Amino acid sequence: MRTGHHAEHLVRSGFSVTWWTSRFNHNRKEFRQAPGTLVSMGPDYRIALLDGPGYSRNMSLARVRHYRAIAAHFTKLAQEQPRPALIVGSYPSPELCDAGRSFARRLGVPFIVDIRDPWPDIYPEYLPAALRWTLLPLLRYHRQKIGAIARDAAGIIAVSTAMLDWGVRYARRPRGPHDRVFHIGFRKQPIDREIHVPQAFSPEAPLTCLFATTCGRSYDGKVLVDAARLLEARGERRVRFIVSGDGDQRARWMRRGRGLTSITFTGWIPHDELQRHFMTSHVGLVLMTGGITRFWLGNKIFEYLSAFLAVVNNVPGESADIVASRGVGTNTPPGDAAALAAALVNLADRPDLVRAQMQSAKRVFLSEFERDAVTAQYLQHLQVLMEPPPLAEAAGI
Repeated sequence: MRTGHHAEHLVRSGFSVTWWTSRFNHNRKEFRQAPGTLVSMGPDYRIALLDGPGYSRNMSLARVRHYRAIAAHFTKLAQEQPRPALIVGSYPSPELCDAGRSFARRLGVPFIVDIRDPWPDIYPEYLPAALRWTLLPLLRYHRQKIGAIARDAAGIIAVSTAMLDWGVRYARRPRGPHDRVFHIGFRKQPIDREIHVPQAFSPEAPLTCLFATTCGRSYDGKVLVDAARLLEARGERRVRFIVSGDGDQRARWMRRGRGLTSITFTGWIPHDELQRHFMTSHVGLVLMTGGITRFWLGNKIFEYLSAFLAVVNNVPGESADIVASRGVGTNTPPGDAAALAAALVNLADRPDLVRAQMQSAKRVFLSEFERDAVTAQYLQHLQVLMEPPPLAEAAGI
């Protein structure tokens, strides 16, 4: 999403762009049905689809094997393409990003790494302590990758301050002028929704809470289900949950929530249908778990703000700071179902507070986190390193 948006803006600014990416769709776990390897998106924009065997589980050696395969495919094909003025490597995947670094070094062109996920240092927290030793070879392998990537990069970009600091530590140097945080932000919704909050929430007009998720291990659907069970056990019927998306954990969450009537699991739904949920909900739930919470400031919080939703967040650090300092929602402790339930009852009791937080979300999004404005700043940063300026070739991985 981030890379594609940047590619479109670069093309509109007069650059020629090749976006190298996997043919395998990570979220859907299926291969993209596009003919050939190079897909033309316009006169100055191509997508290069790299081939690998795919994988069925996010945490697996099959995923590493897939990333090694697409990195090898990139190394083979990139030599046949025009010399780029700049290579931007999205991290992860470590293997493809490292292949971009090596290629840039051979050509003598600037290389930027854009960090969106701090692999491998979040891996251990997804396994029981007794099994973490099994990760040592993979940890060593990926730490060597990120170390080389960070040290060779002319600049480090990250989606959060915590991730930027993490990358700079691997570079073994102080933060420099080309190291910057650029939040993911989000595109303005096509319809500027009106903020409708009832005078009082009721079972007929409930507080509607959207949990938009890929149902992966980093998302805490368990705490949502447990909070819903606590609310239903108390006879609370003014809070409704919509869980959209599909992935490894959805079946597990559904089993845990069996018998609950306040949760709707939509599974994967088309974009237009998902947007209807964004436009009719009051609250966006940011519920995460595992090692990523130390670093996370992903796109979901900005997507909720783009739909003018109040945010209930359980991620400490920068996410909590945005929610608290901008007055756009409520923070709760991670993994605490009782605290989550209490926060939602407080909102159900106070429609005036929900309305105020939704209005703040609208103001904050439009002034700080609208993606086109963030992207313009990002591209200005890239052009400092790019030589020569427009009409050169920019390659994005």
